[in-house]
Amino acid sequence: MGVELRVYIGSGTGPLRMIRCTGDIDHDSAGRLEEAGRQALTQPGGEFLVIDVAGVTFMDSAGLNCLRRLAPVSLADPLPHRIARLLQLTGADQVFPMTDEAGEGREA
Repeated sequence: MGVELRVYIGSGTGPLRMIRCTGDIDHDSAGRLEEAGRQALTQPGGEFLVIDVAGVTFMDSAGLNCLRRLAPVSLADPLPHRIARLLQLTGADQVFPMTDEAGEGREA
């Protein structure tokens, strides 16, 4: 059993909406992240989503597919090595732009 995924939704500024994740993003938890992403984007004025995965301990193809379904999405820099490597191996590092924006947020 992995580390439980926790998702925190930040308020963001202007059209930017932020999500911070900790734990594992896998088949069992990716839906929670996707739901939080959609919720964040439905906040008034929400147009762009930034996800901070610095606290993510594991991500598999379900996590990558979740990010793809939420696109366009940016990932907050810096990425954990294991997540950066997964993105490089799959070519997803060319799909998801990096940003230095990150936020605290409330738990979803």
